[in-house]
Amino acid sequence: KTSASDAERGLVKPYSVSSVYTRKKAGYTRGASVGGTRSGRSTIIRTLAFVFLATFLWLQLHVISLTGRNSPTQSSPNETLFSLVPQELHRFLKDRRNSSLHQGPNGTLGSLAELDIIEIQRNIERVNAEQKIYNDDAFGPLSPDAPVIVVQVHSRLTYLRHLIVSLAQARGIEQALLVFSHDVWHPDINYLIQSVDFCRVMQIFYPHSIQTHPRSFPGEDPNDCPRNTNKQQALALKCINAQHPDLYGHYREAKFTQTKHHWWWKANRVFDQLTVTRNHTGMVLFLEEDHYVAEDFLHVLRLMEQTCKHACERCNVLSLGTYLKTYNYYADYSRKYFGVNAVLQKELLRGLDRREHRHHVYQQPRHQQLDNQGNPSPETRRTGSTPFYHSTKSIQPS
Repeated sequence: KTSASDAERGLVKPYSVSSVYTRKKAGYTRGASVGGTRSGRSTIIRTLAFVFLATFLWLQLHVISLTGRNSPTQSSPNETLFSLVPQELHRFLKDRRNSSLHQGPNGTLGSLAELDIIEIQRNIERVNAEQKIYNDDAFGPLSPDAPVIVVQVHSRLTYLRHLIVSLAQARGIEQALLVFSHDVWHPDINYLIQSVDFCRVMQIFYPHSIQTHPRSFPGEDPNDCPRNTNKQQALALKCINAQHPDLYGHYREAKFTQTKHHWWWKANRVFDQLTVTRNHTGMVLFLEEDHYVAEDFLHVLRLMEQTCKHACERCNVLSLGTYLKTYNYYADYSRKYFGVNAVLQKELLRGLDRREHRHHVYQQPRHQQLDNQGNPSPETRRTGSTPFYHSTKSIQPS
């Protein structure tokens, strides 16, 4: 407590009691405010950290959920494909568990040892001699007018699966005989074909393939002339067949000539050599492994056969379809003309223009449709891709 004299002498600055109390109160208030601010900031930081952590965890769980949901979606094309095929036919689209033969790029098979080649040749001879018809006990003998469907098979297993699925869904297929003609011995393909149970099935094997003759004719001989070598160079090299390039100056390529040789071999095999078909009077349809048939293709064949009896009595060969060299699906869809697209109209007009010429060719005996060298005429070659034969005459190979 200060006295009045002290204040008068300037030793103590006069403050009222109330003012002193007010400073204390103000000081106390400022301290509480600073402490409250720090506590509020830490609370906000903790809240933000918690929200960030919760968001991070939620995103992680969401990503995992999406990944788990998308893993089946990666095979969605297969799922979509399977959904378009009846359940009982899914087995034709599924791979065999233990693949027994290595397959290289583009569906080609890896090189085989000499012992493997000998074993394959023995198997081919055995199967060709047996002429076994699978499912014959279930469907009975082949009717004289039943369709015979001959499929040329190489090594494209995936294409073949889809062809078999389409055949399985065709109406009247149980009446047919399916003959699969192979130029490759492939256990997985054999397994697939022998699992077909919706009609009669037979396998035949082209015995002069590249697989069984990898280093000699009709395969690739080391002394073969290179494809693009001109005749003078070929004569200097003294390579095989140097005197005989093709019409375009190129020399033989085994992988392409095999397809042609196989086609002629299977035609003669079916028409002349197989016991079940050499005296057959019904239709014979030639397909390839990458074809696909509609459900009513056999019905259409019947209609074509009936039409030929009064519209083209001398026609021996009919074609179910042809290939367009160029085709723009978008332009075709957007360019319509009276309900018929313009591209097909042009093809129809071209077909009508060719009809008169073909009519003259078809009226000639079969042997007159070959040129002087025994090769098929251009018209015969053009209709040979997917022809339908109504004949049992032998075809002479070139």
